[in-house]
Amino acid sequence: SVDAALAICLLPMDLRSGLAHLTSSNAAAMRLKESLLLWGQLPDNALSAPSAESSPPQAAASADLHPFGQSRWGGGGVSRPRWVVGFVVLALKDPARHDLCECPEGGVSIWHLFEHFPMLRAACYSKPRILQRIARKDASKALLVTGTGDDLFVKVRPAQERLQEFVEVYATNFLPGERLPIEELLQNAYIKELFSGSELPHERLAHLLRPSWLFDVNPDGDALELRPLAIRVRLGVERLMSEPDDALMSKLEELRGKVPLAWVLGSHAKMLTGRSSIDPQLRADVVEALRAAPLSSASFDPYACTLCVATDATGGSAAAAVAAELVGGVASASAGSSVGAGTLRRLMATRRPPTLRRISQKQVGVLRGLFDFYFEPFNLQHNRLLLHSVLEVCETTWRWSLLSVVKDCPRIGQMVLGLPEAVKRELFEKVFVGMRHVRLISRIDNQMRLLELTYVPDFRMPVVSGAAPPWVRDHFLAPRGLTPELSPSSTVVLSYAIGATGAHLPFKARGQWHRKILRQLEAYGADVLCLQVCEALLDAPCSSALGAAPPGGGLQAVGRASLLGAIVEKLAQEGFEWCAAPAAVAGAATPRDATEGAANVILWRRIRWRCARWGAGRGALHAVLQPHGGMAWDFSVACGASSGDEDLRRQLDYLSNSEPSLALFCGTFGDSPPASVDAALRAAFG
Repeated sequence: SVDAALAICLLPMDLRSGLAHLTSSNAAAMRLKESLLLWGQLPDNALSAPSAESSPPQAAASADLHPFGQSRWGGGGVSRPRWVVGFVVLALKDPARHDLCECPEGGVSIWHLFEHFPMLRAACYSKPRILQRIARKDASKALLVTGTGDDLFVKVRPAQERLQEFVEVYATNFLPGERLPIEELLQNAYIKELFSGSELPHERLAHLLRPSWLFDVNPDGDALELRPLAIRVRLGVERLMSEPDDALMSKLEELRGKVPLAWVLGSHAKMLTGRSSIDPQLRADVVEALRAAPLSSASFDPYACTLCVATDATGGSAAAAVAAELVGGVASASAGSSVGAGTLRRLMATRRPPTLRRISQKQVGVLRGLFDFYFEPFNLQHNRLLLHSVLEVCETTWRWSLLSVVKDCPRIGQMVLGLPEAVKRELFEKVFVGMRHVRLISRIDNQMRLLELTYVPDFRMPVVSGAAPPWVRDHFLAPRGLTPELSPSSTVVLSYAIGATGAHLPFKARGQWHRKILRQLEAYGADVLCLQVCEALLDAPCSSALGAAPPGGGLQAVGRASLLGAIVEKLAQEGFEWCAAPAAVAGAATPRDATEGAANVILWRRIRWRCARWGAGRGALHAVLQPHGGMAWDFSVACGASSGDEDLRRQLDYLSNSEPSLALFCGTFGDSPPASVDAALRAAFG
């Protein structure tokens, strides 16, 4: 058997009196009080409700607490926050007289104050965090509130610290580089009140102040020197991120440790710059100041213009040294301390917004695939919607408004529009991690989210001839939806070397590939289309044009299951006619192998053109088109696909003999270098 023994040690009197005042609203505190009462550590009336006999001493103790001559807030023109601060300062001047128990750090529990002073509890609506908020916003900075959650403690700052905090708040109204006269500070009523008491030593004001993130102090000078903008911004951001206020803390919690710089400048403009509004030049100066050197309590992303809570524990000392060098050897408390940032990092690691649980990996994967597809170089240069909705055209990149892309692209919009803003923000943050073709950035002036290409947009767009009329150049160089109206006599020709890469895909994937090609073809509104190496089930040349020589075989000849079948079926509804011929494949063993699976196609809009004749041979296809009405003239178009110089020369020989007056030749030339293609074209057509 094992004998159990229990040792009982008497608690000190001050601790016993402090435990007796634990709030009755806390279940854990009540259980502790009951246990201590059971073992005789507390008086018998510790758990009983306040009796009529015990209330008069408290009332008598608080009878002389009349801040600004008011026994309660709401009278005499004194605001509630000002009355609360004054009441707490008077109560904490003599804690023993009011039977207040202090914690070892020197503060008093706010719940303890509420129990002793019902008027204070009513003024704070029984919420300790309201008293904390009042203390933070109070310009006099007389109170310091510590703790987390509802377990908060309040104490009166030392007079010299109150003076320092007040002067810093007062100095935020001055611009960087200005001088704050000492005489102006001495005329302030609050500073006069501090000096009239016995808490401050009888010295010059400049001797009582220490260098700050806002100003430098010359003990023998007659003014405080406000720091330059670059230093003020950097040290101000350090202070904010290490000791965030309620608004910044809420923003950091919402964005999981990140906050846009534009939001910080909007909510703390006076503190960081001394101005109420931020102009573009000032924004640029702020960004440049933050890029100059690392921060200890945060990291700055100059590309996305965001501040993120620092997670590198080893980076604080180096950045603190930088901060110390900036202020001339006296680093600010926030720049050299990692306590606030560490607490914030733990908070960010443990708190997850509930919106994250509403985003599935399937949503992220589908959206990422859509953005990757739309901004892939080949798809982008064939997407008129994106080409003409560019918001900013730079030398090395293009940018789009994320909102306009979401609204203009239905497949993206149906997944994003209607979601709460917080959910959309989290969704986009997940989607644009490691994207190949586009990245998400934020504009500094208005927080507009932009999509920026990760590659140089060298799309090899059509080169405009010097003899072309002005409207042609205006049409091709229009970067937005400002495309001018086309001339009535103009014709848009689209050449597309599709390739037969999708012919061997599974049935579902092949259908998706067909729909992608159709969307690209419809986006341009072309009048004439020349398609090379288009997937087709075609054994011989055929056409849908009535009365054109040679006669055609129509849709039945190309097969509905092929890409060509899908194209001609879709464009026939748009009023197109077409002719097609098998594309020759170099090195094929048999004639059937040379033509199976691919075709060259010419399509034209029937309302504008009619086909006079067409023909095919040696892998090349040509058609002679004539306009409806007016003077008849021939527009000769050819389409070919070659794998090298030999194939190209063979096709050009055929075309030069069949159509000597060829106006347009569209094709894909395989491995032939541009110089060889140019020489072959000049040799065939002069």
